[in-house]
Amino acid sequence: LPPALELHEKARTVAGDGERWNAKNKCVVNRVEFDPDTRVRLVRSTAARLVQEDDDVIKVYYSTENTREYHEMDEQWLEVDSDLAPGIDHLITSYPQWTKVEDLPIDELEARMRVVSDLWEKGILMTAEPLEPHYDDP
Repeated sequence: LPPALELHEKARTVAGDGERWNAKNKCVVNRVEFDPDTRVRLVRSTAARLVQEDDDVIKVYYSTENTREYHEMDEQWLEVDSDLAPGIDHLITSYPQWTKVEDLPIDELEARMRVVSDLWEKGILMTAEPLEPHYDDP
């Protein structure tokens, strides 16, 4: 089952704080960006798991896009590079603590930002505070 979120939690996830199409203005609104000091965590402790499979393939299995019907959808997963796995593992094992993006154990800041953005887009992460929208058209 997908994680059930309270309204105040949903407001800090992609479901409540992510980009969306504004049909009236015919543009994308609420574009958000992460800063290195943005604090993130998993939406639930069971939302993701990190698995090393054959031939050094590492996958993050997640449940956030599941439906409420048992086995209606195939497993959802992201394949990740081995240098990014420690950052994802940190998020999994440190739940429910918040972690600044810059503190993830990944060498490059750009890679940290990419991991957080990818997990955010899949609904796996939430932020400690709602993100400020950027580049919104009036």
